[in-house]
Amino acid sequence: MYPALFQIGPIEVRSYYTLWAFALLLFLVWTKRRAVKRYGIDADDVASVLLWVYFSAIIGAMVFGFFEKLPTLIRHPEVFAGDISRGGLSSGGGILCGGLGGIYRTRKLGVSLNDFAEAASLPMAFMLSVGRIGCFLEGCCLGFGAFSVNPSACSVHFPFDSPGFYRFPAQMSESIAALLIGILLFIIEKYAPKRGIKIGGGTAILWPLFNILYGAYRLIFDGFRELAPGMAFRMGHFLGLVSLLLGIAWLYWTYRTRKRENEALL
Repeated sequence: MYPALFQIGPIEVRSYYTLWAFALLLFLVWTKRRAVKRYGIDADDVASVLLWVYFSAIIGAMVFGFFEKLPTLIRHPEVFAGDISRGGLSSGGGILCGGLGGIYRTRKLGVSLNDFAEAASLPMAFMLSVGRIGCFLEGCCLGFGAFSVNPSACSVHFPFDSPGFYRFPAQMSESIAALLIGILLFIIEKYAPKRGIKIGGGTAILWPLFNILYGAYRLIFDGFRELAPGMAFRMGHFLGLVSLLLGIAWLYWTYRTRKRENEALL
């Protein structure tokens, strides 16, 4: 919709990179604060883990983004030339690789992976909510579309679309879903202790719930996203399935651990 926020001389400030950069900064600062203040992790250890998460996420987003567009490059280079200018990063790949980098570093430092993951859960949801707005303004990660003379109120038409062509608002749909997930996790974190349910303390509840809810969203709603030319499947479905299964397994492990310790779980 608005790929360029403003321009200073020859420098064009694009909405996609600006909003994702702000979202990532929000994630880093908020996660560090929560990890130190709420979960009692050493500040230097948190900074080290976050550096690994940051660079792993950037590399993963770039690599996965490239491979998502690789079939288009091979089969439709003329389409790829225009498409690569819009977006280019993969949020799913960034989350996956950032998580792997975080797991590696917490293990090396002896930091509780569960407590760090709990600290990162809310910031992760809100990071996705803000970042997807950048995708919407840029016009990437497009939803499925069709020609219509009577489009629904929630459908969108991008400037580069043909007249009368309207799309499912995939970017804003995910932004709203991530926001609702973040709000739900905030409510659970705030009120669960009042019901005798411990948050943190070496086992995780918020992070598995984030993975389950976000994975379920991607599995269901990625079918409404446009399949790039040459792509045989949607990477989001694979990443959504991985996230969902990981969350279920992680939450089950928490349940078993707390059952042995006679502690309450949701």
